[in-house]
Amino acid sequence: MKKSIRIMLCLVMMTIAFFAMAAVSHAVTASAITAPLMNTGKETVGSVGYNLSSPKNVAGEVIVPIVVTKSGALNLAIASNTGMVQSSYVSAELYQDAACTNKVGYYYFSVTPTNLTSTESFIPVTAKTYYLKITAAKNYDNGTKTDAIGLGYALWPSGDKAITNGQSLAYYADNNGIRDFKYTATANGKVTVACASDYGYHVQILSASKGILSNEKWCNKGTSCVLAVQKGKTYFFRVKSIDS
Repeated sequence: MKKSIRIMLCLVMMTIAFFAMAAVSHAVTASAITAPLMNTGKETVGSVGYNLSSPKNVAGEVIVPIVVTKSGALNLAIASNTGMVQSSYVSAELYQDAACTNKVGYYYFSVTPTNLTSTESFIPVTAKTYYLKITAAKNYDNGTKTDAIGLGYALWPSGDKAITNGQSLAYYADNNGIRDFKYTATANGKVTVACASDYGYHVQILSASKGILSNEKWCNKGTSCVLAVQKGKTYFFRVKSIDS
């Protein structure tokens, strides 16, 4: 019997829905938020909004503690909540400490009056609390500038993923580009692994102990790979991106 498995490689673009806004001024720490887990790519990302107030000669700023419960990739994006940015820019950077002195990598994303949505960042993280500092440009004009900024956030866990017949999964591949999907065969026959990656990837079948059972097979977007399985046995489908 031929079974179909669909594994979708996809960096899901965030749709940031904004709710109640928290009014903040210079160097305010907001309430902690916990990054929701994205196990299949169909879960809802977290969304929260902040009003950054920048009086003359002041840069509005908020520090957001983000609780990460597992190792993986922290998915972040910011955007204007009103379709307008008053400051020349609003930027965001992630830190490992509450004082915001130990930055995580070189990740930097921002919005401007002409670019109201930042590019998403996928940042490797471990289970701990991180601190996202969102800062408006210093206001040199008379009066106060207010920037309504929304934050979208989610966590793509690392490690093996379980997959069943007919299931589609979105996942994030880190720098080594390799993810293993655990599958237990319900019948003798062949399993079809289909992909939706724009770049394609290699698929290989491993035993329950991750011994190699097949050569790598190349899979393009819109194509599939067929792998033989035996009823009751557990396998791992190893998916390796083109760059790894």
